[in-house]
Amino acid sequence: MIKLGKIKSASTNKGFTLLEVIGAIFILIVGAGSAFILISQTLSAASLVKENLIASYLVQEGIEIVRDIRDTNWLQARNPNKTSLFDDGLICPVPPCDFQADYATLTFTETTDFEKCSDPGYNCHLYDETPLKIDGGFYNYTSGTETKFKRKITIEKEDSDNIKVEVNVEWAE
Repeated sequence: MIKLGKIKSASTNKGFTLLEVIGAIFILIVGAGSAFILISQTLSAASLVKENLIASYLVQEGIEIVRDIRDTNWLQARNPNKTSLFDDGLICPVPPCDFQADYATLTFTETTDFEKCSDPGYNCHLYDETPLKIDGGFYNYTSGTETKFKRKITIEKEDSDNIKVEVNVEWAE
């Protein structure tokens, strides 16, 4: 008697087909490309956030410079030997005036005659689009490495008791 058994397949291949390999490579390329794009955009956004943070601190410092001059004037006005108004060194003859200042600025003008500002002997701090420099973590106009940040402080006298201060920081990307 003859027994009939199951027919076994002669194929014993244990590899991948060409279509499976192409599909796997496509998935790897799409995944790696997506990760690269995500990392690139994250680094770009981090740089922009850093620049915005620096600019906001430079704006805050500009306002604090004006407040320091005002506060110093008030303290001097309490001295019986001095007669200082709160806005001494903060006003100009033809408002609004644009100034630049750093943490070492004690007054915006050493003169009330703004025509003398063209003389290098006077320190008028008039805004001339000079970029800030950084030296030891401090931004200034005199020493250090030049940065891309420019700070403009606009002061306008609203009435006898008030001045309007606007600080703008700009930079090129």
